[in-house]
Amino acid sequence: MNEVRQITKDDAYDAVAPDDFPAMMEPERYNSRSTAFDKIISATHDHFW
Repeated sequence: MNEVRQITKDDAYDAVAPDDFPAMMEPERYNSRSTAFDKIISATHDHFW
């Protein structure tokens, strides 16, 4: 099977390059988090606690 398969693109995975540290520190990035963010954090909390 040579078909290329990709997972659905979700804004939760909208990351910068691993070596672009200054971009990771831009406060504007934290105001544009995905709607899935709160669900992910909540599920993590429920899972571990």
